[in-house]
Amino acid sequence: AATAALKDTEHVRRSKEALWAGLEYPARQLKEMGIPFTPRETNFMVLDMGKDPGDIISYLRKKRVLVRNAHDRWDIKNQFRVSIGTQDELEVFVSTLKEALLIV
Repeated sequence: AATAALKDTEHVRRSKEALWAGLEYPARQLKEMGIPFTPRETNFMVLDMGKDPGDIISYLRKKRVLVRNAHDRWDIKNQFRVSIGTQDELEVFVSTLKEALLIV
């Protein structure tokens, strides 16, 4: 199935468009919140919280928003990774992140 999907150039084009469109919303929101992030060249973003993001990550996870601590993966302090999902998933991530920033 994966080979067939890759050979389907229209499917590949639509998938790429969806990914790049999905990256715009969180990038715009993060800029408004003043949160630096890595350039978007993949299907995920790495946010720099400027402090240990452990409490923020814990809050997000309690709300069923799964992210990864960049320190665990790449030994990068103060940052965490969020994958780009659907528009609905990204809206939940942004609103939950805003809650976390007010609470923790």
